[in-house]
Amino acid sequence: MRMNSQIDISDILSAVRVPTLVLHRTEDRVVDIAGGRDVAAHIPGAKLLEFPGIDHIFYVGDGAEKNLRRD
Repeated sequence: MRMNSQIDISDILSAVRVPTLVLHRTEDRVVDIAGGRDVAAHIPGAKLLEFPGIDHIFYVGDGAEKNLRRD
């Protein structure tokens, strides 16, 4: 995680030209929600989905079952 936190992708986000969905927990303890919002804001046409919870990986931990449920 320390290595990942030092990677700066801000200069290349505008070059992404594929449909992009950014998933982020609102109370993520690893990466602040502002980081997810920033990534989505700098990728043309990206959509951001914010999930409640504190776990960094959206499909595990708090709310995982609710987040993956297909109604």
